[in-house]
Amino acid sequence: MDKKRKNILILLVLSLAILTVIIFFIPRNEVDQTDDAADEIKAYVGDRDIPAPTGEEEEEIRLSKRDENAPEPEIIITPTPTPTPEPVPTEKPKKKKKKKATPTPEPTATPFPEMIRVEVDDSVLCRNMIVDLDYASDVDDVAAVRIAAQMHRFRRIELKAMMLSVPFEDAAKALHGQLRYEGFRSMPIGVSGPSAGVTSPFWSDFIDKYYADDGFDKRDSVELYKEILRDCAAKNEKIRIVTTGFLVNIEKLLRDSEGYSLVDKCVEDIWITGGSYPEPGMDYNFYISEETRKAAKYVFENAPVELVYSVGQMASDGAGKNILCGGTLYGIDSSDIDPIRVAYKAYEAYGGADLSKGHMSWDPLCVWAASLTNSETQTRIVGVNGSFDDVGRNSFVAANNPLRGVLEKTSLDGSWYSGQLDYYINMGYHYPDDWYE
Repeated sequence: MDKKRKNILILLVLSLAILTVIIFFIPRNEVDQTDDAADEIKAYVGDRDIPAPTGEEEEEIRLSKRDENAPEPEIIITPTPTPTPEPVPTEKPKKKKKKKATPTPEPTATPFPEMIRVEVDDSVLCRNMIVDLDYASDVDDVAAVRIAAQMHRFRRIELKAMMLSVPFEDAAKALHGQLRYEGFRSMPIGVSGPSAGVTSPFWSDFIDKYYADDGFDKRDSVELYKEILRDCAAKNEKIRIVTTGFLVNIEKLLRDSEGYSLVDKCVEDIWITGGSYPEPGMDYNFYISEETRKAAKYVFENAPVELVYSVGQMASDGAGKNILCGGTLYGIDSSDIDPIRVAYKAYEAYGGADLSKGHMSWDPLCVWAASLTNSETQTRIVGVNGSFDDVGRNSFVAANNPLRGVLEKTSLDGSWYSGQLDYYINMGYHYPDDWYE
């Protein structure tokens, strides 16, 4: 072998040996160094609270180690998952309670205001009173008795007696029957002598329903008047007389010498249902008979005390509409318990009238106004001069006269007056048994 080839062979063997050393020794050292560095980093990180790299930092590290000559990797954008909200606990829907079926109630009557048992109050005006009635053909007297009874219970008046200006026995029995219902079993009743020939559609019904033959106190009207007035004189008291019918009893009392003297001394005034104002007119209570015409004229001309006339115009409002009363009770008392309803129904059957909305308020309005003050009843008294002719026609003219007057309303609201009357009428509906005397 020549020298040149030998040198080449030696170079090849050396190259092979060097290559073997590189392959088997150098990589091992790098791995060992890498492992040593990892252990060192691990130990270092374990000693400090260093947060782990975020996703973006990891991406930067990965790209920094990337081979610059390598092709651009496809960037895959992984959408950030939307955090799932924690479920909000929802309340279980409440079970609807099944409504129990309520039976349809039976129709009941509309209740009246609660009845009040009024005690005596000395601070409230309480005047003595006698009520004089015809209690015959018309039925407004029945409502007037109810008003008087209620005013007595409310201690606005002290009801001393009731008089009748008709002589009939049935009238006295019927009145006693109503007074028993109202709780005035022992109330004395005066009965006059001959008067107008009148009848009544309700006397027999009242006698059958309310009257009891228990020896009720019935006397002559004039004698009963004088007895009560004597008692007032002995006590130095005054008394008011209210008449809703004929003036025959008042005339007889004034024609009696003792009676006239007692009226002058003890009677505060006399309130009279009837007459016309401001226009002249003729009123049933005055013109119905020869006796009633004479009585109306005599009382107006000779009474020594003030006379207050509750004229026919009082029972209508400013527009001429009638002021009615008793209609509420009429509609509620379907069992025909109350005297108001019984009398109204009898009057309907007798004359064909419809009283379901109430009846004219002439008599009850006079008793109501006479029992209270003018301010309470929205009324006033206008002084008048005047006269009565032989046929019972009256003429009144406004004048400054303290002994003769006409009652006037100070309000045009007729419904207010109706409501006031109905309040007291309704309060007497079907008294409990313990209210009877």
